[in-house]
Amino acid sequence: MQIEAIYHQGQLQFSIPVRFNHEHFGLTVDIPDQEIASLGSDTTMQHTLHDVLDSIIGHEFRLANQGKPSINAKALWHQHLEEKYLGR
Repeated sequence: MQIEAIYHQGQLQFSIPVRFNHEHFGLTVDIPDQEIASLGSDTTMQHTLHDVLDSIIGHEFRLANQGKPSINAKALWHQHLEEKYLGR
């Protein structure tokens, strides 16, 4: 489920009242790139980038190609960006 929220001084404020079944659970938050001043250490950013790429093109694909970019990987990345930012 997607719910609109506003980030304000360290807290997410939902646009509608929400009651959760559990007090502790994981979630994914989409943050506009222009709103991020920094994102952990360089090691954390590199690790996160690898996770994102693996989720898009598959860990096995990256291993098989030893991390070398290919036309297929580039096309998949472009498709992901179009879906994310242009809603295609």
